[in-house]
Amino acid sequence: MRTAGQPRRRSSSIFRNLEPVTEFSRILVRLPTWVGDAVMATPALRALRRRFQPATIALMGAAHLEGLLDGADLFDRWIATDGTADNILAAREFDADVALILPHSFRSAWETWRARIPRRIGFSRQARGWMLTDPLRPHRLGPGKRAIPMHYEYLEVVGVLGASGDGQGSILEIPDAIARKAGVRLAELSIGSDRRWIGFHPGAAFGPSKIWPLDRMARVASRLREEDGCGIVITCGPGEEELAHDLETRIGGELVNLGRGLW
Repeated sequence: MRTAGQPRRRSSSIFRNLEPVTEFSRILVRLPTWVGDAVMATPALRALRRRFQPATIALMGAAHLEGLLDGADLFDRWIATDGTADNILAAREFDADVALILPHSFRSAWETWRARIPRRIGFSRQARGWMLTDPLRPHRLGPGKRAIPMHYEYLEVVGVLGASGDGQGSILEIPDAIARKAGVRLAELSIGSDRRWIGFHPGAAFGPSKIWPLDRMARVASRLREEDGCGIVITCGPGEEELAHDLETRIGGELVNLGRGLW
């Protein structure tokens, strides 16, 4: 409660802390749901690990993201998200000193607030600022202005605790066993370092609204092959084999379609 004469707490930026940075021992990071957003969170996760090397860092996110982020020493424990009640219980049982909330959703802030985590840091969006101890001011769009990339937003969140980026961007670590398996497969397909290879992935989880028109993708692939001598590789996820075949037909000529027999 704010008493008379006390200053009103204001939304903040990366440069403001409510208190001096302390050495937290248990840190909870609530991850975004989408794969692309989770990949863009890797610079922030690396920064956090460098800043708090002895700490136990738990990532809370969808189960399918664990394998994507595993192998890079970004976290010590994975808490798979479930229903709201289960998420609150899991966060409370982890007993974190601080929660870094990367998504903008009301729910992600609500769950950490209900889990009674003492310090909760995130952007003040969707009427959730009152649940955050460190509410960051959102970046507003204006005339001639663009919103900043998500990985910069995530770096702002961890920056409140003094963690800073290394300038290397998003990086995914591939386990050695998978790298060896991929190397064998690439050799079988004669994909080597003798030329540049460009990958095209035509699929998307939510269908046509997320898919770039295949005829345009095919034209780009053809020009890269004909004008720059690039090799073309088509990739796809489970259930997207027909889409990959369609793109292969549109491009024509010499290329590699990894969708054949991959799934």
